Amino acid sequence: MAIATNVMLNNIMFFFKTSAKLAEQNNIFMQFFNGCVVTINNILTANRRLQIAKYRVSKLRYRVHQMEKIIQDSNPYNGKEGKKINHLR
Repeated sequence: MAIATNVMLNNIMFFFKTSAKLAEQNNIFMQFFNGCVVTINNILTANRRLQIAKYRVSKLRYRVHQMEKIIQDSNPYNGKEGKKINHLR
C-alpha cells in the first residue's frame, strides 16, 4: 500500500512540475495580455483604416470614371473620331 501511495504522489508531483514548466514556457498570461492589447489597438484604429479604404475606393471610382470618359470620347460613332485615346499613354 505504501508503494502505491508513493507512486501516486510521484505522479501528482510530476504532473504539477510539468504543468508549471509548460505554463512558464508558454506564458499564458502574457499571451492573454498581448491578445488584449492587439484587440484594443484594432478597435482604436478601425476608424482610420475605414477612412483609408473609403479613400482608395473613391480614387478607384474616379479612375474608372476617367477611363469611361476617355473611352466614350474616343468612340468613332459619336462624331468626335477618337482623338483622345492616347491620353492614357
